[in-house]
Amino acid sequence: MKKLWDWVKDVWVYSGLSKENYENIQQSVAHKNARLLKNAIRSFEVLAGVLLIAAFFFSQLNASKSFLILTFISMMGMEIIVHVFDLNNFKTLRRVCYVFLSTAYLFAAISGTVGSPKQSAILYFILLFVGPLLFIDKPYRMALFLCIMTVIFRSFALHYKEPEIANFDVSNAICYTILAILLYLLTSRTKADEHWLRWEIAKQRDTDELTKLLTKNAVERKIKQYMELTPSKPAMMLVIDLDNFKHINDTFGHAYGDAVLRLMGECIRSNFREDDYKGRFGGDEFVVFLPGIDDKQQVVTYVNNLVEMMKAHVRTPESANPVHGSIGIALYPKHASTYEELFKKADEALYASKERGKDRYTFYISKEVLK
Repeated sequence: MKKLWDWVKDVWVYSGLSKENYENIQQSVAHKNARLLKNAIRSFEVLAGVLLIAAFFFSQLNASKSFLILTFISMMGMEIIVHVFDLNNFKTLRRVCYVFLSTAYLFAAISGTVGSPKQSAILYFILLFVGPLLFIDKPYRMALFLCIMTVIFRSFALHYKEPEIANFDVSNAICYTILAILLYLLTSRTKADEHWLRWEIAKQRDTDELTKLLTKNAVERKIKQYMELTPSKPAMMLVIDLDNFKHINDTFGHAYGDAVLRLMGECIRSNFREDDYKGRFGGDEFVVFLPGIDDKQQVVTYVNNLVEMMKAHVRTPESANPVHGSIGIALYPKHASTYEELFKKADEALYASKERGKDRYTFYISKEVLK
């Protein structure tokens, strides 16, 4: 029984991956789903628009004219939803994807039954195979969705079509639904493996080997992406520089200097949130970006905790004195709206910390305020 349950979880829940690996690819999957969603909405919008224009010239399409208008308006509404809702949230993105799929399947089901009661619903059968391939989700959810849509199609077919055609279409819909679910199981496994491989390669590329933090390029890319996707959402950037690190290297050797950097990476990783962007900029300089935070006191708490961790773990060998660091902090978008400007402001605050005697943190203060 346990083996059966493990198989269900692996295949129907995590597309053949382990739970941990499936969770690791969620960000990559979400980005792809968001792109596909936007393209699919525009494509369906164009299709509904073309069919609506054709309905004015071909009498065969007159019966579905009202529904074409409703579908076109629905796609326009989907465009608005995509721009209004935060698609960076996995749950929100998934719901929007299923709302779009529901609209598309209802369009195909009604046009194949109410719109053409004497013809087979070919468009719905095609969509049974094409629709699930548009997005990546846990197979059991997609299978449940396809079954619900086919139950709805069956109701329309039995109500609006002649019995012989209705029975033929319902039988086809059930067979195609089963085949579509099996096809989705195969494709979702392939896509999940592909995303996991990309994640593994990206992780190796974006991870600093010594500290296990993000590399300079990786953290810069993630911060710019955050600014592009959420231009009005607050955040804070911390630039951290170890005090007198050159002296440590010259006195105790580069091997010990590397050990200090390794310990510093551990302190940064354990002190900040999992979703924060934590990177090493080379040498003894580090950057931490805190999405969604605009409370200075909350950042001060993080900084004080980091200082305490450094005192406890990062020490010089001869005197067991803790290694100190200076920190500069800038607020997004209050102090700057671009990555380059924000880093410059945080770096200026870091320089101010150095000038004030090191081993301290400083928030950026605009020169206009100082005048």
